[in-house]
This record gives sequence, C-alpha cells and structure tokens, in this order.
Amino acid sequence: MIAYGDTIPQSAMDKFNEMAVAGGSNYTTAFVALSAQDLKTQLQSIIATITSENLAYTAPAISGSVGDEGKVFQMQFDYYASKEWEGSLKRSAINGSQVDTNYDWEASDLLPSPGSRKIWTSLQGLNDDLNNFIDTNSDLINLNLFQLTGNAVPDYHNDSGSVNGIGRCGSSGYNIATVEDGDGDDAKGLINFIRGQDYFDYDGDCNLAETRDHYLADIYNSQVVVVGPPNADTASLNENQEAFFRYKNNYDTFASQNSTRKKVIYAGANNGILHAFDADTGIEIWGFVPPLIASKLPTMINSGFNKTSGGGTVPIFGVDGSPVVHDVFMKKPGGTSKEWLSILMVPYGRGGAGFSVLDVTDPDNPDHLYSILNDRIRGYVYRSDHQGEIFPYSYGGRSFNINDFTEIMTVKNNYRNNSTIGDNLTK
Repeated sequence: MIAYGDTIPQSAMDKFNEMAVAGGSNYTTAFVALSAQDLKTQLQSIIATITSENLAYTAPAISGSVGDEGKVFQMQFDYYASKEWEGSLKRSAINGSQVDTNYDWEASDLLPSPGSRKIWTSLQGLNDDLNNFIDTNSDLINLNLFQLTGNAVPDYHNDSGSVNGIGRCGSSGYNIATVEDGDGDDAKGLINFIRGQDYFDYDGDCNLAETRDHYLADIYNSQVVVVGPPNADTASLNENQEAFFRYKNNYDTFASQNSTRKKVIYAGANNGILHAFDADTGIEIWGFVPPLIASKLPTMINSGFNKTSGGGTVPIFGVDGSPVVHDVFMKKPGGTSKEWLSILMVPYGRGGAGFSVLDVTDPDNPDHLYSILNDRIRGYVYRSDHQGEIFPYSYGGRSFNINDFTEIMTVKNNYRNNSTIGDNLTK
C-alpha cells in the first residue's frame, strides 16, 4: 500500500496500514509518497524488492575470473534479499593447471575506511578531484544527479516518525542529532552508505556513522580488465593495419613514456562504483560513480526495511557492464592537439542503457571525458560532458523519402547514364 500526498490525516493512514497488514506482505505499515518523484522511486524500489526476494543463488556465487601472468583474479558475491550483495575480488597464483587455494589478497579486506576512500564523480560545480562524492556536496549531488531521471531520495530516517510511522532512530527512539524530517539527511546518508557507512542500519543499533562489516558490492556481470603499461604492436605488413597507424603516430614514444605505469584492475560493482584496484597489492586506488548512474541510487532505498529489528536496502544493478580499454590517438576535450591516451569505456550493463568514457593514461589521475544514458521511460538521452555539465535531449522523430537520399539519386543517375547497364537490368 502506498499513500500519496503530504496532508494525509492519521485516520486515513490507519486505514492504509490496516490494508498493508491485511494484504499479507512483509510490511506492517503503508508506504508514503510525498511527491510524484517519490512515488516513482517507491514503486521502483518495491518492484526491485519483490524481484530480489524471488531470486535463488548458492552463496557465494562465482561471476567470473581473469588470468594475468601466472595470476588469476576471481570475483564472487554473496546474495541477500534485503541488503547490498557482498562482493569479493581475490588474486591467486596459478600452479600448473591449478589455482592456489591460498589467495594473495582479497580486495574487500583491504578497502580503506569510508572516510579515507577516494570516491569521485563528474558534476559541474563540484571540485575536480578524486574525492568529491562526499556528504558536504550532498545538495548539488541530490538535486543534479540523484533526481536527474525523476527519482527522489525517500525519507528513510526521520525525527518525528511521521513518515511510515517509523522514527526509531530519531526522537521517538535513539535521539540522533543528524536525523531530521525530509530528505536532506538521507541524501547525505546515501552518499555515506555508498562509501561504506551503515546509514541504513543493517545491524539495528541506530549507529548510522559506523563502518559496515562488508562494503565492496557485488561484481556480477562486470568482468574485470587488467591494464598495465601500453604494449600494442607497431610492426605492420601494410598501411591498412592499425599497427602501421600507431607507428606513423609515434606510439612507441608513448609506450616508452608509460613503461613503468602501475598495473590496475578496473571492475564495475552494483552499488554504482567503478573500482580501480592496484593489481599488485589489491588496495583500492579510487572509485568512480558515473554521474548518470548516480540517478539510480535512490531506488536502493526502501522505507519498508526501516524496522525495529534492523534496516535494509534494495539490491540494484549499478555499474554492471564489463570495462574495455584501448589506446587511442585523439584530441582530448579541451585539448589543443591529438595525443595518445589510454581510454576506458565503461558500459552500465543491466544498470542502464549507457556508458562512461574515462582517460586512464595516468591511473592516479583519471579524467571523465563523457557519459551517455538513454532513459527510455522518460524519453530522454542524457549526455554528461568532460566538465560535468549534463545535457538532456528529448526523443524526436522525422520521416524521410528514401528517393531523396544523395546515394539513391546517384545510383539512379548512373543507371540512366549507362545504357548498357540499363539494358541488362531491363532484360
């Protein structure tokens, strides 16, 4: 049951709550949607919850592995119906045809504390550094990213208990200074949750700033890619090969200049983060939240999970596609001339019909070049440029007469002007 509006009398809410119980769902109270945006987000969250509750996996599930010079990187995840799926990324040695059971490292064990991580996104108005996805930027992120595709951050923790009748971590329970009515505290909380804090109170103690036991999300459909020093071939047999193009445009110098570049693992996770891990140590270098995927993050919030027994979130698909890397000779946006760049394309997979493109030539100083998202529901294609400015393009359609195409007219003229062809075609 969802009650819609912000002036619902208590007598009406009592009826909604009674119907929620009578309906036999897991929710003892009705949802409250205060706006059209909130209603859309609530519906998506409820549908995603129903879907996740009916999935079945053996835990942990193996989603894939990638080999590299005597080492293998394996991705696994543990499945939960009302929590973020827990991911792991391990590096192990290959002994003959066997994988060593004693792994070298496991990335989830090595993640920096939430406050020490470098998590960044691209948005006009934010500082252009590798740690701008932080709660002090929540107003800009909430307005321009979280709400971009019509979603809204639900009021999960509230002080008065007026929303869904639950305020257990506010004045009616634990009196926490940071908990307030409205979505301001929840936008900050969502950012901190992505960073690793237990804002949605998985353990039920109302300590919303503590670090979660596990905060590497599942690397599910996204296959990792390992990127080291540039090593593409420049030897060619003819001018039509890409190797000749590299040779002609001085790729060898680019490779020499980056010959000591650290080896990095890039992997997409379903909490909306593209991770960059040091392949030798397993330590996270940075995490990138694609600006157009950030608009999906509010759908992980389900106020029905805010119970006295503990909290929860909806498992979602975020960065679910497999990254692809290639060395490209191009002029960088804002640049003055062409140069060799290591370009990483990050498709979103089941997270959305779109992708982001990053310059990872220097893995310690990546740049966002652009992102694209096709929002089929709202009928927009969104583009985020290298400065973080977002441009929406509405769907449109035009019709054309194929006989007016230049190519068609050329064929017709050639046909008319060549009597031999014309005779043969007639016959």
